[in-house]
Amino acid sequence: MNRLDATAAEEARLGARRAAVSAIWSAIGRWGMSLISVITLAVTARLLGPSPFGVFALATSLTAMANILVAGSLTEALIQRSNLTDEERRAGFWITAPIGFALLAAFAVGASFFDDPAAAILPWCALGLPLSGLASAPFAMLIREHRFRALSAIELAAAGAGSCIGIGLALGGHGVFSLVFQELTRELVRSTGAFLVSGYRPGAPPPLAAMASVFRFGAGGLGVAFLVQADRQIPRLIIGLWLGAQALGIFTLAMKLFDTLSQLVLGPFGAVAMSTVARLQHNLPALRALATGSMRVAAGLAGPGFLGLAAVAPVLVPTVFGASWAGAVASAQILLLIGIRSSASTFNIAILRGVGMSREPILITAVSAVLTAIMTAIAAPFGVLAVATAILLRSYSTWPLGAWYVKRAIGLGIVDQAKAGALPVAAALVMAVIVYGFVIAANDPLGAWPTIALAPLLGVPLYALLLRIVAPGDFGALLKFIKTRQTSPA
Repeated sequence: MNRLDATAAEEARLGARRAAVSAIWSAIGRWGMSLISVITLAVTARLLGPSPFGVFALATSLTAMANILVAGSLTEALIQRSNLTDEERRAGFWITAPIGFALLAAFAVGASFFDDPAAAILPWCALGLPLSGLASAPFAMLIREHRFRALSAIELAAAGAGSCIGIGLALGGHGVFSLVFQELTRELVRSTGAFLVSGYRPGAPPPLAAMASVFRFGAGGLGVAFLVQADRQIPRLIIGLWLGAQALGIFTLAMKLFDTLSQLVLGPFGAVAMSTVARLQHNLPALRALATGSMRVAAGLAGPGFLGLAAVAPVLVPTVFGASWAGAVASAQILLLIGIRSSASTFNIAILRGVGMSREPILITAVSAVLTAIMTAIAAPFGVLAVATAILLRSYSTWPLGAWYVKRAIGLGIVDQAKAGALPVAAALVMAVIVYGFVIAANDPLGAWPTIALAPLLGVPLYALLLRIVAPGDFGALLKFIKTRQTSPA
């Protein structure tokens, strides 16, 4: 190995180590938040039923599209810039904070023209926009500094506070406003914590040149974020307007299961991906090594997670959330299959943005959003399950485009990207089939809760055995990641 290769290998090792440590702290926060979220969802879903969830989902579909202007995309330059100036640091706040208050005013005025349950709660939901805008720059600085331990603490505190408020209001009979104030409380605590922990102070408004520089870089991410949200919210809008609040509530729970597991399994990787790639953007061999290793570990976690949950869903959903939610089982199983694709593509946008490529992510997400709009509109008349199937097909159809751009960016071949997670997914598929058979057979004689408890006790060791047999290298990489207990000094 020559000196250049040795240097690249060492930088890759250090980058992977720091990314792993950051991912662990991010995972701690996300696992804690996921646990709180599942408990809260189980309680509020039983108390409220599908319709209030549908009304809330329709209102937040609109505010979520606006939230991309204040939630972080316009402050990505604070993470990506190798040498960040004080003027650029201040610019992040003075771009997003005024936008948040302007959006709140726009929603408050706009909602007054409509007589609809979703319109009635829309101004309340929009209160989270200025809170998000105020905290966008402090959060960007915490990510830049890899202070994921602090970020985890903030997110856990926010999730816990929101959960207490949401459950308390639901028990008090406040209906959909339980969900509204749960989210507002979470955003308030999250924003306050970001300022207190980061020590960020916006100072005076910077020169327009600094604001323009930060805005120009963020505009690319803004386009991506807008299209990603469009991709996510279009099915909700179509279902809500075409099939009604009840159907949207069912779809929302199915998607919530997918989103929660995605945050739990893949979120820690996505949270540290861009900042890690930005640090290694001038070392392509290191980036290729890091991307391949991360994809292998992500597939090793995502495969059993998503497929295992799909196998248990027929018993778990009606038992945990109530019989009124049984209609969400099939849709949840379909959507969970997207997680297999996500383990391969979690890093695509982060890699492209991290090396400074801003146009390609926009094209990827634009194609995805257009296909989502077309396919879900065609599927909607056939029900929620048809929409879930359309989303699954769209998800897999757009993967090759993202993989091709990653190949252009860092030289990692499309076949190499696909192979990185193939064997863990195959082992997980065999495990899921066996667990599904056990769940169906054991539910009647044992009862729901014993069956749910025993399923992972069967699935986890079975998957570990299968993975060790078919892919000992992936098994070793996954075991090494799980055993990592080092912590960041930040």
